[in-house]
Amino acid sequence: MPAFSIFLLRFFAIQTILVHGCFQHEREALLKFKAGLNDPSGLLVSWRGEECCTWAGIKCSNQTGHVVKLNLFTPYPCETTAELCFIADEVHRSFGNSWSNTSFSGEIPQKIAALLGLRNLNLSYNKLDGAIPEEIGNMQSLESLDFRANRMFLLKREDQF
Repeated sequence: MPAFSIFLLRFFAIQTILVHGCFQHEREALLKFKAGLNDPSGLLVSWRGEECCTWAGIKCSNQTGHVVKLNLFTPYPCETTAELCFIADEVHRSFGNSWSNTSFSGEIPQKIAALLGLRNLNLSYNKLDGAIPEEIGNMQSLESLDFRANRMFLLKREDQF
């Protein structure tokens, strides 16, 4: 009978997570991330309230309730190879044309690493700058990372050659 009780407790705990929103530390990490961004188009207006799994660009696991995907790439009208798209984007930016006005700008905070279950992080084709947080390297669940066409850089630690 104790095994069945443990099963019920786990079942109801998982149901509570899935029904009542995402984990507080993940919501806080996402809100800190948002606070550091300039969002000229207001694309992150849905990032409020308790249920971060319903926010734009966020996907949560149906099994655990953890945030597993953060997808905030800035789409633009380009239907050719990635290299040609990047060149086209740079040309359009130099003339101040439309799609780059929807790009996010700012820095990625270290707190992004609090998203322990994150498997996919796509921030491509934005105007993000600053150092890529070293803590991202500690995200063991991360399977794909796309920072293409941003202005970010890696810091070289003194103990590295």
